[in-house]
Amino acid sequence: AYQLTNLKAGEIISVDFLSSDFDGYVNIYNLTTDKEVASNDSDQNFKTRLTFSPQENNTYIVRVTGSNEGKTGDYTLDVNNLTKIYPSGSSFPGELSNTDANADGGEDNQFVDDYQLTSLESGSLVKIEIDSDEFKTYVEVVDINSNNTIVNSNNYADKSDSSDNSSYLIFSPASNTNYIVRISNSDSESQNININEPLKYNIKVSSTSNPEISGEGSIIPGTLDLDDYNAYVGTYIDDFSLTGTTVGKPIKIELDSQEFNTQLELVNTDTQEVIYSIDKSDDNYNSQLTFIPTSGINYTVRVTNYEDDEIGKYELKTQPIDIPTFTLSDSQLNSLSGKLTSEDFINLNPESEGFEYYSNNYQLEGLKEGKTYTLSLSSLDDNSDGYIELINAANQEIIYAGHDKFTYYDSSIIFTPQQNIDYVLRVSGDYSDSLGTYRIDFTEIPEVSAKGHEDSYLLSNTDKYYSKYDSD
Repeated sequence: AYQLTNLKAGEIISVDFLSSDFDGYVNIYNLTTDKEVASNDSDQNFKTRLTFSPQENNTYIVRVTGSNEGKTGDYTLDVNNLTKIYPSGSSFPGELSNTDANADGGEDNQFVDDYQLTSLESGSLVKIEIDSDEFKTYVEVVDINSNNTIVNSNNYADKSDSSDNSSYLIFSPASNTNYIVRISNSDSESQNININEPLKYNIKVSSTSNPEISGEGSIIPGTLDLDDYNAYVGTYIDDFSLTGTTVGKPIKIELDSQEFNTQLELVNTDTQEVIYSIDKSDDNYNSQLTFIPTSGINYTVRVTNYEDDEIGKYELKTQPIDIPTFTLSDSQLNSLSGKLTSEDFINLNPESEGFEYYSNNYQLEGLKEGKTYTLSLSSLDDNSDGYIELINAANQEIIYAGHDKFTYYDSSIIFTPQQNIDYVLRVSGDYSDSLGTYRIDFTEIPEVSAKGHEDSYLLSNTDKYYSKYDSD
């Protein structure tokens, strides 16, 4: 075993192992976390490569073990920082040779060059192009954190000219992720190539920032065409960075086309995770969603198709939506009636039980500080089961979530308003098809002094049931 020193967080390290005397097994171990971070088998005369990105102030060792009992011999370990490449848009040369590491799982004459891809903008469109006059090229992008290949040039094979040696790929990087660009001679050609002399190639990395669309109101005409294919996503896409968002201020997004079945997606720019996806309506090609931005998330609006390979012209539109205000009167009982429809907001708060279901939102006014209220939701249609939540308008955090454990109502909340908090009441369906009319009762709970109080009350059939299992 050997301790690796002079490591720097954020760098990507390659460890190459080769032995002509025995089959080996090599692994990299983090002593600080007591976890293995990379490992691989190596056949005799086969140079294997491990890659990893060290964490700050962690200690790492490399272990070498013979795979066969009794087999010993000489071996070499070659440890290096990967060369960094940037999305500058300019080309630079490289070469594959028989001194490079063998491609994992490849033939003896298939070799790889690895580069660290750096200075990336999350959500941008990165294109990597490889060209050679001497061999059929192959390129892939590896997420070093998971050691998974996320996209490769074979995904684009039917989009390029198969008669030349060039290859390319396109992907959108996530934030705080280290990527390796891995170049090799193509699987299909490797058995027919004998690398006695270095194989020269050129590599070009370019990056395009997404166009912007403002949540304050925009109309953008566009076209999905053949150049918009993105194998990382698996279809044709146009991405737009959503600007002009305000936490708690709803935005309606509409995607219209007369030429293809649309699919509209809202994507977390930093993680590249699809937050919500909605396709065409039942009676036309158009898609729409309305959502409320939350704090700490950058949004990308993605235009794509509902059916593979469909392309054409479209119009993308955004507009801000006002949240209606419900003001409580001085009466001890106030009621609010409403209706959930498929045109309402999509609840995109992942902490909510109704995540990704339709919702109505109301800005509450007239609440009395220090008074205690009961909020009770009643569904008036058979399929409109739902629940209520109280939201902090400033950060969209859920303050109270309604329950149905002890009441006849679909959902109820008992709370006392606090100073300096603006409350939003959210009504959500229990399921995506929980649509219909509802009523919310706001009851100010009467006060009873603990210092001595005596009064008479009437329990009537207009009062709440406190056992949902009683028939009357």
